[in-house]
Amino acid sequence: MRIKRDIINKLKEWKDAEKRKPILLKGARQIGKTWAMEEFGREYFDYTAKFDFDRQKELQSAFTVLNIVM
Repeated sequence: MRIKRDIINKLKEWKDAEKRKPILLKGARQIGKTWAMEEFGREYFDYTAKFDFDRQKELQSAFTVLNIVM
């Protein structure tokens, strides 16, 4: 399947980049984000960590914008 190869190839490019940053996947529901990351993790890493910000509500505060008054 071409879509499978495309996303896995993009993730592999990210992995091979010299100065890579953490990766966050956002997008519509039911398009294969979780599948793609899990498949990529199994294939290219010995260990992976998964954080689901929809299901783990305590993690959502990591992206809350702070209103600081100066």
